[in-house]
Amino acid sequence: MLEVLIAATLANAGLSGTVLERGTRHKLAGIEVSVAALERSALTDAEGRFSLDDLPPGELEVVIAAPGYLRFVSREKLTDNERLEVIYRIEREFSSGLEATVEGERDRQELSHTRLGPAEFSQTAGSQGDALKVVEDLPGVARTSPIGGGPLVIRGSNAVDSGVFLDGHPIPLLYHFYALTSTFNSDLIGAIDYLPGNFGVEHGDFTGGIVEVKSRTARDELHGYVKTSLIDAGGLVEGNAGIKGLNFAIAGRRSLVDPVLSSVSNDRFSFTTAPKYYDAQARLDYNPPGSAHSFSLLALISDDQLGVLVTRPSDADPNSSGDAFSEVQFSQLRLKHGYHSGNFSLDTSAFLGTQYTDERYANRTDVRVNEVQAALRSTASYRFSEVVTGSIGLDVNNDHFRYRARAPANGIPREGDTRAALPLRHGCHFSNITSGSLQARDEAGFSGDSNPAERQWGYYLMRISQRG
Repeated sequence: MLEVLIAATLANAGLSGTVLERGTRHKLAGIEVSVAALERSALTDAEGRFSLDDLPPGELEVVIAAPGYLRFVSREKLTDNERLEVIYRIEREFSSGLEATVEGERDRQELSHTRLGPAEFSQTAGSQGDALKVVEDLPGVARTSPIGGGPLVIRGSNAVDSGVFLDGHPIPLLYHFYALTSTFNSDLIGAIDYLPGNFGVEHGDFTGGIVEVKSRTARDELHGYVKTSLIDAGGLVEGNAGIKGLNFAIAGRRSLVDPVLSSVSNDRFSFTTAPKYYDAQARLDYNPPGSAHSFSLLALISDDQLGVLVTRPSDADPNSSGDAFSEVQFSQLRLKHGYHSGNFSLDTSAFLGTQYTDERYANRTDVRVNEVQAALRSTASYRFSEVVTGSIGLDVNNDHFRYRARAPANGIPREGDTRAALPLRHGCHFSNITSGSLQARDEAGFSGDSNPAERQWGYYLMRISQRG
């Protein structure tokens, strides 16, 4: 909302005014008001005031991009020898206590398709502002852990029969330690699509449901934030990289609970590695001016570690003692190209990821799994009319597993067990034309079983939709 107050005579053209919060009229300090075309900007003071001097006469675009508020754009016409006085009212991304929201039924093209946007992320009760925690509150989704988090169970199907994707490729872990926080920064998420059934052939490997997380592109205005809580600290910075159309975003988070819990111990147990996690994301988006092509590069990493030393067995199980360690780490690199011209579009993405799992107990049981994934996905679409769209695609996947396992013959080691642990090492390679299982077993009865899902070489889809 914009109010033009006065135009005062001045030697040079200028722009000044006040920035208020829409709905509350609070004066906002530290808000950047910029004229991108001139690379000029000013920050509001404690009274919400700003001033830009020595501006050329003519029409200028004024932009306000502040964390927590919707992007505000206004076009002002400046006259020579005058200063324009304005009031800008910017709106919060989420509703305030002065707003009332009325929900009602509306016509939907796909009854089995639910899309959540940033407004739902911030307003859903119990989500703590974490976008991916909202998934657990969707209809038909069950929690596999009593404290939340873990693999998703959609409409009663097995967890492995449902898929969770980030921009068309799988993400192995949604949450740190099941329920603390998500492994991907919520401020980099643009939408979440939930398909509990009746999804297209492009997700044909699954029989349960699909959760598709869509990241947003980086903004061109430079801004960021740093925040901390009792459990972690993190921040985000994004803006233009110095080339028109090339924007970047960098985000990271690190747990704060491990320095505190590392000092917690008693005569029965102590933490050798307190619950520790971190995640980071880096993104580059390039949209050449006047071109139908677009490019994006996304890199992400996540790591969870926990180590416990049990020095004295519990009364319930006198044989339980020793150390335990667990680590889950994954990293991914995603490259995407898009071409959109008229009714034709072509989207291609390449994916390379690694995942490492380490589970150890009492220096006797040791399971380590290394996985390398590579994938190429391309979809071409053409809109024949307002109600008919045809798509054809190619989906190539290649998974390589290597695992090392060592365990006693009777499972978990017990006091007085003299049989030594037997090692098992095995490597296996899966491609998209492989199905079935590969199994190795030693004399002690410990086995390793890897069963990949079938992968499709390609797919085609004819989508017909009715518009009212």
